[in-house]
Amino acid sequence: MAEAHRLGLRVSDDELRDELQHGQLGQMLFPDGKFVGQEQYEDFVQRNDMTVPQFESLEKDYILVRKLRALVSSSAFISDAEVRTEFNQRNTKVKFEYAVITQADILKGLHPTDEELKAFLRAQ
Repeated sequence: MAEAHRLGLRVSDDELRDELQHGQLGQMLFPDGKFVGQEQYEDFVQRNDMTVPQFESLEKDYILVRKLRALVSSSAFISDAEVRTEFNQRNTKVKFEYAVITQADILKGLHPTDEELKAFLRAQ
């Protein structure tokens, strides 16, 4: 909110009315495009444990946050090269070579002398 205010973003009463009419609450507060009336509007707000000024302030804050997000996202640009680089970094797999050696392969290459075997068995 502080950043939105610092940037000079504001929400007018007309924007609030438009949000209430066409936003998530539109069908509840403006069924068939017609306002339910001030009394029902106040009842709706009070059922949500708020006063009308509190509710409208909260709704304006939501609109303000959306404006700030839209401003930030519209100014963000990512080049095709940056997208490709990021894609490659996330999807490049490590390649390595290996050889499979079985116990039989190892035994073929082992030819200990009798002295080496005796020394090994004494050490155990």
